[in-house]
Amino acid sequence: MTNLFARPLLPIEEQALFDLKHYLCDDLLVKVDRASMFHALEVRVPLLDYRLVAFALNLDISLKYRHNKSKYLLKQVLHDYLLPPFSTDLSRALPYH
Repeated sequence: MTNLFARPLLPIEEQALFDLKHYLCDDLLVKVDRASMFHALEVRVPLLDYRLVAFALNLDISLKYRHNKSKYLLKQVLHDYLLPPFSTDLSRALPYH
């Protein structure tokens, strides 16, 4: 298997990769799938495209975390596209920071 990463991962990135490989597919996505089927909802997971995941994992850590907050680059990119009150409180639009 070829190395997908341009550099060695930091421990926090190793944890994120572990979560992607195990917790996400074996737990969270299964729960979302079951709940959405129960309520007849069509659910999309747009941020799980393998190319976007590989891009995000290869980003420099300073673009992922800043001032002890995660998703720094994502929040900067989405800031102009989110309507108030989310544009002022991105923790509500992008929880788990």
